[in-house]
Amino acid sequence: MISLPNKDFDSDSYFLLEKLKEGDRKIFTRLFEYYYSSLVIYADRYMHDQKAAEDIVQSVFVKMWENRLEIKAVSIRFHLVSSVKNRCIDLIRKEGTQGKYIRRQMNQPDHQESEFWAESELREMIETAIARLPPRCREIFILSRFEGLKSKEIALRLNLSQRTVETHITNALKVLRNDLKDYLFQLIFLL
Repeated sequence: MISLPNKDFDSDSYFLLEKLKEGDRKIFTRLFEYYYSSLVIYADRYMHDQKAAEDIVQSVFVKMWENRLEIKAVSIRFHLVSSVKNRCIDLIRKEGTQGKYIRRQMNQPDHQESEFWAESELREMIETAIARLPPRCREIFILSRFEGLKSKEIALRLNLSQRTVETHITNALKVLRNDLKDYLFQLIFLL
């Protein structure tokens, strides 16, 4: 059985790299145990996230094992530190790009959201305009437009002439048309 020295592995890097390239799992396990904690602390300085740092270091070791035949470094320590640093930088750049995209999307409401707000604003303007109608005119307009009653039915219910009811509806529509003239296109779209 090959035992690794307790000092820095760099002095035996050539020997360790050769054993690693041969597929020696015990050497790989010892390298992992020796460097893992230090590399996590190093990665955490970049990531400010312990879990992310651990994931990065583990992925670097996995990649090192999978690509062990292609390792060209003279120092295992240098290879691992460089790999961890590069992986951290790649993730920070990726998250930065994604973060900018997400922030940009959050600052620009999507089409459905902007339609919702336009519709809400328009409904509020209609309600405000209706509220400004004289009480009897407002009552007749609501019965006509929101409850769907015909002029004759409203006249019977309120004990008014049908002509009076029609006049109130006509007057209400004129007032609303005037109050909502700036929103006419949206109103047509909404209806």
